[in-house]
Amino acid sequence: MTDFVPMTIAGERHGSVHFIRDDRRNDRVNRVAVWELTDDQLPYEAAYEFRSDETMLIVQGELRITFANGSSTVFRAGDIVSVAAGTKSTWRINEPFRKFVVETGVAHEQAH
Repeated sequence: MTDFVPMTIAGERHGSVHFIRDDRRNDRVNRVAVWELTDDQLPYEAAYEFRSDETMLIVQGELRITFANGSSTVFRAGDIVSVAAGTKSTWRINEPFRKFVVETGVAHEQAH
């Protein structure tokens, strides 16, 4: 996969993405993608509000998600994570990272 493009949210770069499917109809989202961070984008820390229901498979690296209630979980290659739309979190990534992600449901606006 070499056709990654920069992922930009609110004018800021947040890694790169390769969209396998990117459909939005009637305020619903149906996306399948691979998202990655490379050495030149590390370390990475960002607030992230899940815009839709998101299920991801960690393919490479390690991701620490701290949720709004203060709980924190580390996800590593091979882990599958599913999070509901509207969930507020902070992401921390310190090594090259890649995830396969499926987003579905009603699209919520991203808040930063």
